[in-house]
Amino acid sequence: MAFIASWWTTAAAALTLCTVYLVYSFGENAYAHWIVFLYHTPLGVLFSLVLVANLSAASAGIIHARLRQRNLSAADIRAMDSYVEFHADDQGLQSVTSWMKNKGFIPRTHAGSALAVKGRFSFVPGTVLRAGLILLLLSCLASAYLRRSGEAILHNGSPWTFAQSTIVLKSIEPHLPDNFLQVGEEGTFKLDHVTAVVSSSGTPRVITPRSPARIDGVYYRITHIGYVQPMSITITGTTFEKNLDLDILPPGKTEILPLPGTASFMSISLAPERTITKGLLIGKQFNLNMPRYQLALQSGARDSKPVIHLVKPLERTTSKGSTISLGKNALYIKVQAVHDPALPWIYTGLLATLVGTALMISRFFWYWTEVAVVCSGEYLLIGYRDEFYSKWGVHKFQEWKEDLAALFTGGG
Repeated sequence: MAFIASWWTTAAAALTLCTVYLVYSFGENAYAHWIVFLYHTPLGVLFSLVLVANLSAASAGIIHARLRQRNLSAADIRAMDSYVEFHADDQGLQSVTSWMKNKGFIPRTHAGSALAVKGRFSFVPGTVLRAGLILLLLSCLASAYLRRSGEAILHNGSPWTFAQSTIVLKSIEPHLPDNFLQVGEEGTFKLDHVTAVVSSSGTPRVITPRSPARIDGVYYRITHIGYVQPMSITITGTTFEKNLDLDILPPGKTEILPLPGTASFMSISLAPERTITKGLLIGKQFNLNMPRYQLALQSGARDSKPVIHLVKPLERTTSKGSTISLGKNALYIKVQAVHDPALPWIYTGLLATLVGTALMISRFFWYWTEVAVVCSGEYLLIGYRDEFYSKWGVHKFQEWKEDLAALFTGGG
């Protein structure tokens, strides 16, 4: 028990975890590998459980030591930071306990002894801090094994059931710009302003790409948006009709569509409304609310050249034996869902850890101080112990000795 509750055990376990992270830091994705070690390997789980057992045993030991009724002996008094011995009669113990009360202590008497303590409950800040760390360690470990996540594409009116929670997409508010300007090849499109209204048990809820929305114990967040485009393609006398979920945002992405029954395929991307050139910089302007598609039809032959169509929704285009008709476009969203029953406990553990850390500041002023007295034959032994500031406490007790000596002037 002493080994488990030892602070050396705490330091050894924490140092081991830091060392493992340092080893992983020489490679790629150090944090990800460290998390896998910590929660998904027997040795990592063992270290986490050792820390939990260590902090629990330490807290239990401190609480027991502070609250238990102690049977003091003369040897206990002599082991304190400072002590004094007086020759006294039977009333000496009562006189000392009265003096303790005058000094602001609350003495407890037992079998010829008395113990007076200030700051008896000063263990509370440390206990709160350790309880928060214990809860955080256990809940993170539980989260690693109980957490479930999923992702789905939702169209207007489509339901999705995940972890016994069902949502139905009612509407999408994309807030897409009419004049989106992209400079260079890298996309600058952001999802920040996209919102969606979903219904759960008849209650409308809003989900966004930012903070996850909690619905029936499941957290939902928008991760992507795309176009739903009805399309009819006629090539070599064969017609294909399909509603396409186009993943072509941000501008610059390309979707490849194989054409069934043929060796041909179609490349779909967004075409700019206009191109702006200023020096070496080239900017492309897109209307993302009414997209303009670049459709490239190409056969499987290596030397074949693509047939390019530039077309918007509700338009029709014909070129070199191929005809493409587009219907009215819509939008879809990709939603990520996470079900983690341990998450509220993680938040609680984090809050308790922060509160405990803040409360630890009070330990500079709120600490354990005790004065004890024991009858040993014809003598009274009075001792003093201070949790932190021992030298200051001993100096104070030296001043108190004069008051104590005055109590026994007549009997010494």
